[in-house]
Amino acid sequence: MYLGGVSVAYEKERTPPEWSVVPKTVNGHDADLNAGTKLPLLGGAKMYICVRPLNHQDSHYITNVTVIHEGKEAVPLGHEVVRRSVSGKDANLNAKSGGSKLYLCVKREPRYTMSTLTISGDASFVDVDQKYAYSFERELRIKAG
Repeated sequence: MYLGGVSVAYEKERTPPEWSVVPKTVNGHDADLNAGTKLPLLGGAKMYICVRPLNHQDSHYITNVTVIHEGKEAVPLGHEVVRRSVSGKDANLNAKSGGSKLYLCVKREPRYTMSTLTISGDASFVDVDQKYAYSFERELRIKAG
């Protein structure tokens, strides 16, 4: 599945229907991003990663997700900061935990990136979705005989 969006949601935040909350780790543990906060008296807000599949309106898809300490680290080249949760709240991963501000960053790539195109007796291209490359090459081979 290609991702069209990555964000976060607080525990009781209403998520739009196209978004899915990731509630558990691969081993079935609570995937709360603020689990184990060192300052439980501050009431670190339970927060979860949310994903949205690529849809027909997306011109780009997510290729990388990372985390930065705001003010301590630069946003990686080609990435954008996820500043808002799925419903528009502050997406600081350390919300109410007493820690420095942490934000997800995502990198997007064009959905239909054509990296090569050669037409001289043979033609091929590499697309983000390999089935398009395969069907294009196969179609050209059939036409070329």
